[in-house]
Amino acid sequence: MSIAGTTTGVQWIGAVSEVMGRDFLEEISDQDINVQNMSGAALSGLIASGEVPLSPTIFNSNIFTHKKKSAPVEWRPVDPVIAAVGSSGMVVNSPHPHAALLFLDYLHSKLGQQVAMKGGLSSARNDTGSLDQKFKKVYLESKYTQEEFEKKFNEWEGLMRKLFIRKR
Repeated sequence: MSIAGTTTGVQWIGAVSEVMGRDFLEEISDQDINVQNMSGAALSGLIASGEVPLSPTIFNSNIFTHKKKSAPVEWRPVDPVIAAVGSSGMVVNSPHPHAALLFLDYLHSKLGQQVAMKGGLSSARNDTGSLDQKFKKVYLESKYTQEEFEKKFNEWEGLMRKLFIRKR
């Protein structure tokens, strides 16, 4: 098993420690787990090619893309499933700011989110769920203020280094 060594992996460490406890994380660290210094998306490519058997730090949207290319992969949600609220923005001094704002309005609308979901992405909206995406999502960044989240993130990153990287 491999976990992403980027923010995705760090947030997975945080979610597991908060939901299942640090003792559980320590038990997992005794297993043969590799930390790959790559994103969850890149790690999903290693899974699709058969180089890595599984990871709890990949996204269903990436597996959706691999399946469209006939890769023999499947995504199974395992609690806790880390989800990000995501963000979008507009460039300062945009040449067409009104068009950009209209696009952002559409992107965040129910219809826009449904279109994104058809492409394999999930949505933070409560009114756009689908049958194949019924799993509990954990939004860590929404539980804390920005300052608290940064502090927690640094703690989780240290925990990842201690339990999964330096232990080797």
